[in-house]
Amino acid sequence: MIMKVGDLVKRDIPSGKFYGEPVYKLGLIMEVDPDDYDAQTDFNTCFVQWMGDSDWTFLYEEDFEVISDNR
Repeated sequence: MIMKVGDLVKRDIPSGKFYGEPVYKLGLIMEVDPDDYDAQTDFNTCFVQWMGDSDWTFLYEEDFEVISDNR
């Protein structure tokens, strides 16, 4: 899947459980660099701003799931 700025994404919180259910973080893709490939994994990188956080997080596309695309 091609990531685009504005896509809604989610990420599991590794230690997050609420009444036995997994906890997710929701965020928006703020910047994508499709030409920025890691030599060993060939995954795209992007910056995501998580809801409630003021900073952006640098991630590989394998680290989260796009749940609603901006198209």
